[in-house]
Amino acid sequence: MNGKVLSQAKRTVLARRTQAQQRAEDNLYSLLAQPDFLTNYNNIQEQILVVARSYATKTGQREQQAILDNLRISQEQIICNYGYDKGALTPQYHCALCQDTGMYQGQQCKCVSAEVVKLLSQQSNIIYPQYTFSASTDTVNTLAYAKSASWCDKYPTVTHKNILICGMTGVGKTYLASCIVNKLISLQQEVLFITAYDLNKQFLRIHLADIADKQILTEAMENIPVLVIDDLGSEQMYNNVTEEYLFALFNQRLYHNLSTIVSTNLTPKSILTRYGERIFTRIAGKSNTLMLELVGKDKRLNK
Repeated sequence: MNGKVLSQAKRTVLARRTQAQQRAEDNLYSLLAQPDFLTNYNNIQEQILVVARSYATKTGQREQQAILDNLRISQEQIICNYGYDKGALTPQYHCALCQDTGMYQGQQCKCVSAEVVKLLSQQSNIIYPQYTFSASTDTVNTLAYAKSASWCDKYPTVTHKNILICGMTGVGKTYLASCIVNKLISLQQEVLFITAYDLNKQFLRIHLADIADKQILTEAMENIPVLVIDDLGSEQMYNNVTEEYLFALFNQRLYHNLSTIVSTNLTPKSILTRYGERIFTRIAGKSNTLMLELVGKDKRLNK
């Protein structure tokens, strides 16, 4: 996981703590402008000292504590009378475990992990966050789903760095690809989801861009640990653009040992015919690609 994402998550959690404390402080200053609250507040501060002395001298502790408790009950009533919640003077932290410090029992709190997942999900460009392995109703392609889930659990120490998901229209390729994305995000892995159509438009922008802008436009796709390209083969083939930039992208990612996941209606043979051997060997090579073929009827027609 990119250290920047974790740092941003920690900053977000700490910002919540600061905001919660500031809201409580603002409420206090507003209420101190009310005479009845101010009198009761000052009485509480004085009584706290009285209680402390009673415990130090071991005389009248219960009586003095009872007075303090009653003053606090009165304070809550006054606060409510002015339209505040009775806990308005206490910071209302987002996380009850760590009180928005980001640390709990000497370890990173789960609220930081949840924020990391949220940030990774936003960064991933995922279209279907509701598509998960546990929500799948596909009873035909269970082996492909099992292999994909296992791949996610083992990532990045996987035998095959890439995955190619093939199958006819409507058999659930986009669903499976989205399951992989969402599973990886839940494991706090960086992933980017993009359709072949949008990827091709990006290639055209890169092709027409100034030299200085080309690297900026290609950086995210070339360097993201896992790139998921959905529906390869549906894009229009632009001369001197689509094939050339697709090869450059796959080649760069293969060189840096980064994972690329592709879903397509095309068969391996059709991929070879459409894109040529250079691209075919980089996305369908048996040594580095887990091949998954989905079968079944078009689910869209059965809805």
